[in-house]
Amino acid sequence: MDPVAGGTLPAQPRHHQPPVRRQPDQSRSHAARRSQHRLRPVIEKVFAFTEAGDAYRYFQQGDVFGKVIIDGA
Repeated sequence: MDPVAGGTLPAQPRHHQPPVRRQPDQSRSHAARRSQHRLRPVIEKVFAFTEAGDAYRYFQQGDVFGKVIIDGA
């Protein structure tokens, strides 16, 4: 099993992320929608804590659209 360090994984590898140039009012509007619970993350798959290594390998495949969750409960 691969060791898994704490923290979060980026949604996509950096080389796949286009540069984002937001205007100041866009950032405020995004924060407002988020605070009003109108934006929700896309959850692709949930793994049990005991399957953390599988979750990491799944994420590394690179074809992940949403969040990969490791449930520690």
